[in-house]
Amino acid sequence: MVFYLRILSAVLFCIITSAVVHVVYNFADKREVARVNTAKWPSRLVQQPFNEIPLSDRPVNLLWFVQVTDLHLSKYQDISRMSDFQRFCTDVIPLLRPELVSVSGDLTDARSALHITSIQNPEEWMGYEEIVRRSGVLNYTHFFDLRGNHDMFGVVKANHTTDYFRKYGVQGGVHVRSYLHTVRKPFGNYSFVNLDASPKSGVAFPLNFFGELTPGDQELIVQFANKTKRSNQTFWFGHYPTSTIVSTGLDLRALLGQSAFAYFCGHLHTFMHLLPRMYTLQLEGYLELELGDWRDDRYYRIVAVDHDLVSFVDIQMPRRNADSHWPVVLVTNPKNANFLLPHKEPVYRIASSTHIRILAWSDQPIVQVAVFIDNLYLGNASTSRTFHDEPNPLFALSWNASQWADRLQHQLKVSVVDALGRQRIQTQSFLVNGVPSWEFGAVTSFVLQTDHTFNFRLIFYLSELLICGTLVIFKLIQARWTRYLTCKSRFLLGLSRFVHCNRIFVPVLCLLIYQCFGPIFMGFLIGYHFGIVFAFGIFVAGTFVMEALTYVYQIIQVLSFTFLYLLYVIWYCGRHQPPVLRSVASLHDDSNSLPSNRLLSEPMTDAGTCQNSTMRLICSIPLPLFIHAIVYSLLQLLFILTTVTLPYGIVATVLSPGRITVLFFPWFIASQFGQIVNNNNRLSRR
Repeated sequence: MVFYLRILSAVLFCIITSAVVHVVYNFADKREVARVNTAKWPSRLVQQPFNEIPLSDRPVNLLWFVQVTDLHLSKYQDISRMSDFQRFCTDVIPLLRPELVSVSGDLTDARSALHITSIQNPEEWMGYEEIVRRSGVLNYTHFFDLRGNHDMFGVVKANHTTDYFRKYGVQGGVHVRSYLHTVRKPFGNYSFVNLDASPKSGVAFPLNFFGELTPGDQELIVQFANKTKRSNQTFWFGHYPTSTIVSTGLDLRALLGQSAFAYFCGHLHTFMHLLPRMYTLQLEGYLELELGDWRDDRYYRIVAVDHDLVSFVDIQMPRRNADSHWPVVLVTNPKNANFLLPHKEPVYRIASSTHIRILAWSDQPIVQVAVFIDNLYLGNASTSRTFHDEPNPLFALSWNASQWADRLQHQLKVSVVDALGRQRIQTQSFLVNGVPSWEFGAVTSFVLQTDHTFNFRLIFYLSELLICGTLVIFKLIQARWTRYLTCKSRFLLGLSRFVHCNRIFVPVLCLLIYQCFGPIFMGFLIGYHFGIVFAFGIFVAGTFVMEALTYVYQIIQVLSFTFLYLLYVIWYCGRHQPPVLRSVASLHDDSNSLPSNRLLSEPMTDAGTCQNSTMRLICSIPLPLFIHAIVYSLLQLLFILTTVTLPYGIVATVLSPGRITVLFFPWFIASQFGQIVNNNNRLSRR
């Protein structure tokens, strides 16, 4: 039996190890994976005329747009978010003059004053609308906005009376969900798909983190992708990274790979500054670029399309001082080598270009644009011929591209100084020819490339399978093998005693299985709409919401119960003898039992002195198990308070069998300590 167990363990170890190595290899060597997949990516390059205009000093075939995300305009928290956003719309946007502005979700914070519950505040929405309308930004650019998860806290569904985006959002009264906008220029068509993946029904915080595409959403965005096939470039905006969008029946990334040059998103807030540059090249052949938030860091993004070559820069605007972040610089030719997509943009134009092209903005005249390649000074770029009467941000410097066409990466540095002496230095690598580097961090790629709904589901059910499987297997092992294993380890002895006590084993197994399939809690999840929360999703307001965060909370629940409580109880049961047996043994050999161990395994008081049956059970609990049950119960109470009571109220707390049951289980198990350890006698008599 032991031999077969060892063989099985070795096979499982090999399978798990090979899977881990495969995953690590895929994420660590993104460059090689991307090269292999390049041959599979279909080209989306639009046929260009034979006599196309080269990249020169002429301000033609050029447009740019702006993205900002996660405003979190709040009535209670950091009111400078509103004032800074007002300055952004009033001062920054008019100076940049973008083709369009996209605000990709979480327009408002929708959190309470204490920041522990969620509520849609009309004042926040009216503040957003007032800033956009009064700033005049709608007079000189297209303005697009989307719902984020915060904009759906406590919202029954899109276009419902509880949906303030419908009333106060710029596009809320025009588009119910996702929408498409195409900019038509003399030099081509450029499409912008705004993907609304907010859930069908917006459960109150915290069970509202993942996005979801309904069948209707999927059908609509497939139509958008088909309509944009003839566009020079197509860009998608969304609040949620694709790794946090549930899309049953549609491979969203495959669709984006066929349609998009890039998918611009937000939502993750750079993981509290741990991942400030969350960029990756998806295996389907498009860039996914998460933008840092406005809430804490005041980030915005400028994207330029220069002769269909796409470049971008992320800018951080200082709080309460928008003037200090000038000048702003974006190099469009030669573009950053890390973001070259040869199958989606005409990279050959870099080699045929006659000028280095730079976009530079400032609220003061720009007096110097110095250009260096590999620390070699090339000269000062000059202002190109103007856009008629419009401000001209394009600076150009003549160069010989063939001089750098050695299939190697080179470093381009641009130093821009304005009339006030403010300087900004922009440095990036470039390629005139050769293979793009595509060097993205392994952690960033993991966050953006994997399917986290699948990950959390897999972790939860594997944890359940491992825990339940271990208990059941040990239960089924024959007594002779049990004696052999338990003599090797006190922990295995405790485990054997635990699983062979049916009074404990059956309820614990049922509890673990219940966590997979039974209702966790029930209550008013959206206003007065009653809902039921399961591990696999939420039923509320007549819909089923596939919220993967439920798996996260279930993982915490199951693993905390197992590792923080059960493991110690099992170890304790294997280390200590039952009180009666110990007293008999001490008559023969008192030296075999230390006084300290006798104290730890004996009940707190004499159970016979307790008149009440409940008190007799409590008094029979050994002191270490009693203390351990108190500590775990307090932790479980804190878990219930933060995840059920505060967000969803007393009703949800009372109707939470998946949480309340776990609260009382430690006391039930501890009260059965004598029954558990006495299984040692029954096992030895088999």
